[in-house]
Amino acid sequence: MIDVLPSTFVNDPAATVAALIASAADPSVLIMHHALDSENQSKLCESTIDMFVSVLASEAANLAVKVLATGGVYMAGGVVTHMLARLQKAAFMQSFKRKGRLSELMAQIPLHVIVSVPGLTGAAAYGLANLKGL
Repeated sequence: MIDVLPSTFVNDPAATVAALIASAADPSVLIMHHALDSENQSKLCESTIDMFVSVLASEAANLAVKVLATGGVYMAGGVVTHMLARLQKAAFMQSFKRKGRLSELMAQIPLHVIVSVPGLTGAAAYGLANLKGL
């Protein structure tokens, strides 16, 4: 996603960030760090995160419409939990609700972020269930 932003960000005060991202095995970690860290903030990374949040909200809304998820949409994963503060801003909900004539319906669909570690929770439940058999 960072590749589609305008080249005007080349003059970013933290221009070395672009070089770090280009050479990183997993650029998402660096992008999130430089977008959310107030001391080393990069406009390029911040714009990338803003675009990602907008796309995430729009796709969550598309899914909600496809399955008529009146009970809510649940989002989970490391990226979502690391960007929780951005998801709680008005821009995320505005993108989610922006569905034309379905905007009223979208406003009634709750959004949830799962912040627990599901893999560990499942493993713990499995372990406890098997302990009973000993």
